[in-house]
Amino acid sequence: MRSTLFNAGPAALPEAVLQQAAEAMREIPELGQSIAELSHRSPFFENVLTELKSLIQSLLHVPDTHDILFMQGGARLQFALIPLNFLPANKTAAFIDSGYWAHTALQYSTYGGHTECVASSQEQQYKNLPSFNPASIQDHHAYLQLCSNNTIYGTQYQTLPQTHIPLVVDMSSDILSKPINFNPIGVAFACAQKNIGPAGFSVLIVNKALLSTANKNLAPALSYAHLANKQSNDVTNPVVAMYIALLNLRYLQAHGGVAEAEIRNRLKAETLYAELDRNTLFEAPVNKANRSIMNVCFFPKQAQHQQAFLDYCQTHNIKGLKGHLQAGGFRASLYNAVTIEHVQTLVDALQQFEKLHA
Repeated sequence: MRSTLFNAGPAALPEAVLQQAAEAMREIPELGQSIAELSHRSPFFENVLTELKSLIQSLLHVPDTHDILFMQGGARLQFALIPLNFLPANKTAAFIDSGYWAHTALQYSTYGGHTECVASSQEQQYKNLPSFNPASIQDHHAYLQLCSNNTIYGTQYQTLPQTHIPLVVDMSSDILSKPINFNPIGVAFACAQKNIGPAGFSVLIVNKALLSTANKNLAPALSYAHLANKQSNDVTNPVVAMYIALLNLRYLQAHGGVAEAEIRNRLKAETLYAELDRNTLFEAPVNKANRSIMNVCFFPKQAQHQQAFLDYCQTHNIKGLKGHLQAGGFRASLYNAVTIEHVQTLVDALQQFEKLHA
């Protein structure tokens, strides 16, 4: 019996997708071989890349002004590559520090050029989103970088800050969970292991005008412009992970796309937050206006209930709730593959635990 998974990443995948992936690992009938045995230079995989790009464009309504790229590795690699590609020596990268990953990105950026934090909620232990003043952005700033959803602290931008310079947005944990307006975005990037598919690669959505200004004096494997010219298939791609991502996005499209996913995601989050706000043993401390619909972070009101609740969930086959080491407590990640039934299972566990320990 499969567990009820609330992992922050790698995240749960739909059972139908896992079944298709299992079959492909044994054999793709028209090829007579496993997807794990397939070359990234093969016509079959080139078609995978083409369809994957087309699905992302249609699911997110990416405008023609933007290109969609795929690259090996995760978000930390993008933290390092973005300043190398888009931060000239005479400019400064502006950052909003809203949590662990935003802060890590800021630290990585210092290796690539001048970096400035223009807003931070670090002193408030990242319990809320920082207050951002658009006037803090000056002519010497090349772009404003932020993280749209903070997995560790459970905060999320419902609308992105407005600024006159390009936005660089880490969407790793909420891409494909709700519609996005890409017009003000210079670069959006996401590691795959949340709503896209298995770990091993990242998706970038880059404004073509900004891409045309990218640093041309980089080694090809580090250059976004080179990656675009090679249709994201120069160095060896993680074929298996990208094929499973294709299966996952086909599944998302067949189940109403991003618009319907947002309805389901908001219902899941509202259901869980309602129980946490009612329950006498737990609390969700994030300001309601800043609460994430992807990562619900909550805490026991009494320390002895921390391990006791994890043990209770383990005996009921509920996994992935332990909070990040930086924040503690609990974290229920409600990515697209998590169903309302899974959330109700957790709500029932919270209620039963309360009856046992109140």
